[in-house]
Amino acid sequence: MRKLSNYNFGIHDFSLDLSSMHIWNETIARKEAIEICSCVHDYIHTNYSPLDHGQIRELIIWTDRCVGKNKNIFALFTLMNLVRQNYFTSFSHKFFMMGHSYIDCDRDNSQIEKKNAPRTS
Repeated sequence: MRKLSNYNFGIHDFSLDLSSMHIWNETIARKEAIEICSCVHDYIHTNYSPLDHGQIRELIIWTDRCVGKNKNIFALFTLMNLVRQNYFTSFSHKFFMMGHSYIDCDRDNSQIEKKNAPRTS
């Protein structure tokens, strides 16, 4: 018997001052590029509306350099599609330097772990 793998993908949105967690287990899907892109797509469609004529909104996304999840053609096409659907006028996909990938989503996960940690007396 082995443990069931659970996956958590976090989004920290500075413009809305909002953190969002997408959680699923291995019986639903894996944690690869298409699943990550689906989470980003779902988050944008849930929290943003398409732009009105003349409005400008830029998406700046920071990720680690994981080729399997973030640095691939699926991520590029997802971001391009959000521009095509008029949710953003442009996007920048930025990557942290190797070894410096501590991002705000890591802090969000840490806060969740602290709240759920067993209390000792």
